[in-house]
Amino acid sequence: MTYLLALLGLALLMAWQRHLHLGRYRTVRHRRVGWLTAELRYRDFMEAPHQAAYPEPREERLVVWRLLGCVVYVRRRSVALPSQCDARINHISERDFDARFENDFRLTAW
Repeated sequence: MTYLLALLGLALLMAWQRHLHLGRYRTVRHRRVGWLTAELRYRDFMEAPHQAAYPEPREERLVVWRLLGCVVYVRRRSVALPSQCDARINHISERDFDARFENDFRLTAW
């Protein structure tokens, strides 16, 4: 019984950690079929590939599957944006670089 409670507590802790991590992404599209929900989320950010390198702009998208509100599956894709985007990183629309992603991560597929 103690092991079962420990496993349940660990599962709840992992679910809370995923919930906090997904809070950094903005939901762009979602579909709901019964208890299952699929979401497309995205964010733009600056990332330094190496410690001494200049940060480069990137866009990251997630496909998130939820069952009864709990995350059960996450797929992630990230693409590099042109270097002139670093000045307007906060003003980039999710449609601006949609063509750089695979079909599963494009807005037109949703």
